[in-house]
Amino acid sequence: MSSVTVSPRTNRIISRTRLYLRILSFLLSASMVAVLGHTVGTYLDTKDGVVVDDRTGVILRVWLRNMKARPTYVLLIVSSVATLLSIGLIISNFWKTMRQITNISNLATALVCMIGVALWLGVGAYYKSDDILVSYTCGLSNATKVSKTVNMRALCIEMRYAWWIILVLGTLELASAGTVSWAMWAAKRKGTYSRI
Repeated sequence: MSSVTVSPRTNRIISRTRLYLRILSFLLSASMVAVLGHTVGTYLDTKDGVVVDDRTGVILRVWLRNMKARPTYVLLIVSSVATLLSIGLIISNFWKTMRQITNISNLATALVCMIGVALWLGVGAYYKSDDILVSYTCGLSNATKVSKTVNMRALCIEMRYAWWIILVLGTLELASAGTVSWAMWAAKRKGTYSRI
């Protein structure tokens, strides 16, 4: 096992920082799964629902007939996978090779972070630019007739929450990648760094 030589104290601080960032990432991605799961479940349960306008007697659909919700589905899938990967990475901290600051742990952290940042940026851009479900729910958040059937205001808040969590998760991945630089800097400062 080729290792990065840092002081035991620095090793402990960096490895704990990585673990705390991963736990926070797990909690946030799990909360996104719960929120989006509720949103998608509500949409699927009520997508054929109708309301009747008391004044005119006109029957109105609660949702558009061909609602474009694929970006929400993609985000739900990506956040589910991210949650499972975070669990795996948290469990991997039980092995000394991953817990200690080694070339293997640095490489694994850097790889996971690069993939994470790319995924969160990609799915975030897709979700923000192409999801009709977000704009529709937020556009109808004050519609009293529809809100008797579906609470659009709550769904709007949930979907906006998901957007902000995407940004936070991308930032957490960058912070985790920063721990690799920190470990390399600490090893270089001490004057020893084993090559991969």
